Amino acid sequence: MVKDISLRFLGTSSQTNISRNYSSLLVKLDHHTVMIDCGESTQRQLQNRHIGGDERLSNIRHILITHLHADHVLGLVPLLCTLMGPSNAVDPSEGKRPRVEIFGPSGIRALIRTTLTLCYTNLTGYYCVHELLWPNQSAYSNAPIIAEDEQVIAASIPESTEPLLGAMNGPQRTIPHLPPLDSELPGIDFRLDEQTASWPSITSISGVVVSAAPILHRCPAVGYVFEEPDAASTSVSTEMLDALQANAAALEAQQNIKNPKVLLGKLTRDRKSVTLPDGTILHPPELDIPGRKVVVLGDTYDATAGLDASADYEARGMASLAENADVLVHECTNAALPGSLTPGKREEDEKHDEVRAKALMRGHSTPQVAGQFAARCGAKQLLLNHFSIKYPAPHPLFAANYSQDDPTPRGDQERRFLALQEIERQATEVWHNGIPGDAIHREAALQRKAIAAFDGFLYRVPLQNEHDHSNGSINNTHDSSQQDFDYSIGSQSLDSYVSSPPRRGRGSGRRPFGQQHFRGRGGRQSNGSSRGQYSSSSPRGQKTVYE
Repeated sequence: MVKDISLRFLGTSSQTNISRNYSSLLVKLDHHTVMIDCGESTQRQLQNRHIGGDERLSNIRHILITHLHADHVLGLVPLLCTLMGPSNAVDPSEGKRPRVEIFGPSGIRALIRTTLTLCYTNLTGYYCVHELLWPNQSAYSNAPIIAEDEQVIAASIPESTEPLLGAMNGPQRTIPHLPPLDSELPGIDFRLDEQTASWPSITSISGVVVSAAPILHRCPAVGYVFEEPDAASTSVSTEMLDALQANAAALEAQQNIKNPKVLLGKLTRDRKSVTLPDGTILHPPELDIPGRKVVVLGDTYDATAGLDASADYEARGMASLAENADVLVHECTNAALPGSLTPGKREEDEKHDEVRAKALMRGHSTPQVAGQFAARCGAKQLLLNHFSIKYPAPHPLFAANYSQDDPTPRGDQERRFLALQEIERQATEVWHNGIPGDAIHREAALQRKAIAAFDGFLYRVPLQNEHDHSNGSINNTHDSSQQDFDYSIGSQSLDSYVSSPPRRGRGSGRRPFGQQHFRGRGGRQSNGSSRGQYSSSSPRGQKTVYE
């Protein structure tokens, strides 16, 4: 079992703005870091200590892409150039092994290969791309295309327009086919399992199995599920050790086993029973700690992909994979807010049906859609991301020190704060109202609130027995003694932040907007002016929408 699982959000917007960057987050499995999506400027976010924390580029060896919209992939090739560029030569002792493994829908291989080729770029290490394909999609060759005269040629391959199970085709593409570069190793083409409507077990990282399933967006899109195996709270008992010691002489005489403790590996690692010479049978320790499940979705307007359970068949796809998730990360691009909380402070409140229709047209979700899926899968915690540019994050220090008892007007920062608090409230209401009565995490979920993530937000996934089984009751995860997440400074835009350096570290655990304060443990003030730590490569107000 992995000791620590955490999620760090590097980018939480569909369009860059002064407080949010394009989509990207990290799933940390002990010392192994998995990146999910890599929008423009992601590596700058990662290298900013106020957002990326202590994460290191060198720890990233797996990158998972949810879909190929520009706001999710345009930082991928620059990141590869940083990881394996001239100034970061890969250790020759690694041999011909991939420095980075990349997973994603069809087109990732072509995107990387074409960009590196056209930009005259050579990498010092190796990478490989594993593509998630539907049954009727053509595989993008790992090998060069050879003409009749044995010359390597480039080609353009029109993509199939046949319907995709649980996904939208998107606009017709013609994919350029260039020969692989010397730095590209052959990857695996994973075909969708039509029976489960998923790509099960595409890789394993520190024993955590990663699977994927299609979700509905405006182009082929997927979500990823991390499943930790169950574990035993104790490796071996005193009785087992005593039994092994009592049979030490017989084990050496009969089986030439000089150290009886070598049999512990068979019990704990292989999970096989051991019969000792005196007839005693030792059984593997009971797996009494349930493994954790983390679900991270890409852009979607329906994470069930229309494959939810009905009278005729059982749930398939993400509806099945995400069941009883400890953490669900779901997009929340649009929301219907009171007029006072909208940009420009409209006189009329926004209508839920109109906002939902607009989001659906663009392939995105509202707080209600996120809450419905969280309830559907019985999620223990709901984290929201991928917000429209209309919902910038408030400054972390403002959020940390906000008090409803202080009537002093605070302008735009307060509007941002209250808007996200309202988004959390809407998602939480639908989530709690829809949780099935027999859901494993029902009681724990009802004590939690949906959280609107921001750039730099860190969430630590607790072991199930830390909260669900302590003294037979549920502990409040927002209590300062039972926090699951860190609250880290994300930018420098308030005068008080310049005069009083932030203290980085664990937060109070009361992170949802309106319930925040710090419990620092030392840190540093970054160099530079009091603004600009949320750097964006696009000018403020730019209207290019990738989504």
